[in-house]
Amino acid sequence: MPFETNDYLSPRRVDIYLTRHCNLSCPFCFYNNIGRGFGGKSGDDMPLESWLGFLDELESLQVLEVGLMGGEALLYDGIWDIIDRLSKGMMRFALFSNGVMLDDEIASRIAASRRCCYVQISIDGTEKRHDAIRGKGVYSHALTAIRRLQAASVPIHINMVLTKGSATDIAEEARHLIEDVGITKLRINPVSGEARMNESELAEAIQILFPLREKHAKVLNTGVFKYLSTLRKPFEATVERPCPNCEKTLGLRCSVMADGSVIPCIDADNVVIGNIFQKRFADLWHSEEWKALRRAVQKPRTLPRSECADCRFAADCRQNCLSAATLCDERICYKRLGGQLKSRGIDIQ
Repeated sequence: MPFETNDYLSPRRVDIYLTRHCNLSCPFCFYNNIGRGFGGKSGDDMPLESWLGFLDELESLQVLEVGLMGGEALLYDGIWDIIDRLSKGMMRFALFSNGVMLDDEIASRIAASRRCCYVQISIDGTEKRHDAIRGKGVYSHALTAIRRLQAASVPIHINMVLTKGSATDIAEEARHLIEDVGITKLRINPVSGEARMNESELAEAIQILFPLREKHAKVLNTGVFKYLSTLRKPFEATVERPCPNCEKTLGLRCSVMADGSVIPCIDADNVVIGNIFQKRFADLWHSEEWKALRRAVQKPRTLPRSECADCRFAADCRQNCLSAATLCDERICYKRLGGQLKSRGIDIQ
């Protein structure tokens, strides 16, 4: 049956961007380019009392998990007060970090909270590539942080950003992280926005990554490999559900920026529902503005060409995403991508 706007009394997870500040300045960082003052030392952080009050409200709404993000989340002055607050309640948290500040004491304190579901560390490739992007010595800090978290028995997720021409380097480092370091959760995400790859570039990257994907399918099953999943099993449209739905906008997750702005997800930061420091989150969650977004995102997008109507991937291409207009006008054509992969000997059946 179609989604109803009152199906979710509260989100399952809320991602909180605690601070605009970061100790690095990565060139492709999405947060540096969304117009909200991320990166460097710009902007003032919201006071701790405001965030603690917000966490109290989320707890009362029975939200299950929060993501603690930045900038660099560990730079927020009240980070340990927030983690201490979470350790005394029912919500779990995920912490996102570049690893530079993560020493033995921090790893131990995260473990001692007993509420951390994972820490995500960003790795952009081998040491040479990672340091070229993030700064000399940053790779060593990140890998040391991973070792410290492992020693403290804190679950780790690795995020890697796939850009044009980086697949060979990404594959080499992903293999190292999985087979030598012991990482069991690793996501390789294609870069978005103006630097996005076309079908040919994406097919070349998947071809390079494919042997590692087949060897470690349980570890590498999201991110760029979602294209393989769609190619192998397209969405089956029904009258009630003519296309897939965006789970974030529909009510499973949302994001709160460092200035208190509430948005459906980080990819659609231009869609601001309101501000938690001006209005209760519960009121925003059940507002007509958010209900309208939930209804709108269920409406299929128009296919780019008339001949697309008979394509087996038509339903997938009609998925309505609020970020689509923000990030790019062109969509990846699954039919063309499938043809590119098939010509490269990749099984998409």
